[in-house]
Amino acid sequence: MDAAERGSDSAGVPVDRTAASRLGVTFARAALRPINAGARLVGTLTYAEPRQQYVNARVMGWVEQLYADYTGMRIGKGEPLLALYAPELMSAQEEYLSARRLGDSALTDAAKRRLRLWDIPDDQIQLLERSGQAQRTLLLRSPMSGEIAEKMVTQGQAVQPGQSLFLIADRSILWVDLSVFESDAYMLRVGSRVQVQVDGVRPDYEGKVA
Repeated sequence: MDAAERGSDSAGVPVDRTAASRLGVTFARAALRPINAGARLVGTLTYAEPRQQYVNARVMGWVEQLYADYTGMRIGKGEPLLALYAPELMSAQEEYLSARRLGDSALTDAAKRRLRLWDIPDDQIQLLERSGQAQRTLLLRSPMSGEIAEKMVTQGQAVQPGQSLFLIADRSILWVDLSVFESDAYMLRVGSRVQVQVDGVRPDYEGKVA
């Protein structure tokens, strides 16, 4: 084939079918069809962020009894995590009892609000009213059902206001943090279905990109 037949603007090398066959080149008719692309990615299982909650100390005190004493422990909503001794809470309870004995409704309501701001549950306030005696410790209860994902406190430890004591997490829904190569990122869309394989666990799990 001469240059005129190839076209003056062609930079290709002409190869006939016989020569192409010797080179291992095959031919097929072009057609439109879906491409089933996929990729294997490595990831890490983690708790879903919306299903986690920290438990913090509201007052300074000491841990007298630790009920949730190991990481991974199952805990139900409202179950005790620890008993905290705090002098400020003792004083607040005494103020509430004094206001009730005086019959001053305004002082009583203010003292009761103060107790609730410190997360003293209603059942302990009712016990305080029935017994007429300040309780030495405050029970901190779990705000949700789940497991102890992190435990940042030990028996007898002193705690400060705002200090994180526990992280409670629900494992009924887990997230998988994936490491994605840039060349594979185009295949991922919000809502895309994925199949998750966990070493040592069968069967596989179905999920979706969020």
